[in-house]
Amino acid sequence: MEEDHSWDVRLQASVSDVSERLLSPTPIEEMSSIVLEHARRLTASATAFVGHVDERTGRLVPAALTPDARDLLAGHSANGGNPHEAPGMWRWVLEKLKPIVTNDTSLDPRFSGMPAWHFPVRQFLAVPAVMSGGIVGLIAVANAENTYVERDREAVERLATLYAIAIHRTRTENELRDLSLIDELTKAYNRRGFMTLAEQQIKVAHRTKKEMSIFYADLDDLKKINDTYGHDKGDAVLVEAAAMLRDAFRDSDIIARLGGDEFVVLAIDVAEGKAATLARRLWEKTSARNARPGQEFAVSFSLGIARYDPDKPCSLTELLILADKKMYEDKSAKKTAAPE
Repeated sequence: MEEDHSWDVRLQASVSDVSERLLSPTPIEEMSSIVLEHARRLTASATAFVGHVDERTGRLVPAALTPDARDLLAGHSANGGNPHEAPGMWRWVLEKLKPIVTNDTSLDPRFSGMPAWHFPVRQFLAVPAVMSGGIVGLIAVANAENTYVERDREAVERLATLYAIAIHRTRTENELRDLSLIDELTKAYNRRGFMTLAEQQIKVAHRTKKEMSIFYADLDDLKKINDTYGHDKGDAVLVEAAAMLRDAFRDSDIIARLGGDEFVVLAIDVAEGKAATLARRLWEKTSARNARPGQEFAVSFSLGIARYDPDKPCSLTELLILADKKMYEDKSAKKTAAPE
């Protein structure tokens, strides 16, 4: 009775700790480590693994592992594989959404054999984290000091329930964050998204002594397009403009619509000479678009470029002001050169 009481106290303490973490914005990586430690201690297991399912790819992401499991995964991944996607007991849990408890893996009909590179696994206990009928994560422990019993499974199941809530909360927060940082029309970042990400990159550039360039791009004649062809056509050309910016710049660059007809791009790790190359690529994209037959109107940008010099650091606001000033100089030069 004393042993059972001690067990209940330890289990309740673990559940309370994880539950309290759910009340604060604990990152999923940290929550995974907390869940792993409680699962390992409650079941007296030498090895433990906690992972969540990537919502986009459906793959199991190892979020927290004991050192032996981490070394195993690192060695096998270097050879181009993921042992947690192999057939056998892992796959059975992920597909059936049911727990596994075995104290002799060699006798379990779901066991498909142990690869030569894998350390021995005698006992194995794995529980899926399920939310709304779908797999969102997994908790697994192995090689316990004693045989796994019913209370070990129940303990890990309670942790898995809480872990599923943590994963769901993280996904929801990510979705809300994306919605608040993305321009609904063009799917580029909005002003808030750009300022958030660009401020981070400024700090990185300062620490790593990397150059960057900001491109302030104003879509020419949007008002004229709206007045002549309607706002639906104006919205369509904004979407097209964002697409051309994506084509001209790189995946690592931060592209945003600040509002109206104004776009901005933060080109990461770009020296002064390379900035001109990127500007030329944008001009080539717009020229190719305008040369295609059947275009009702031309699309062009007035462009201003400001360089971040890590040896003479400045603020993001200062860079934007400078790039905006140069953009207006470009726009004024076009108007001056335009025929009456």
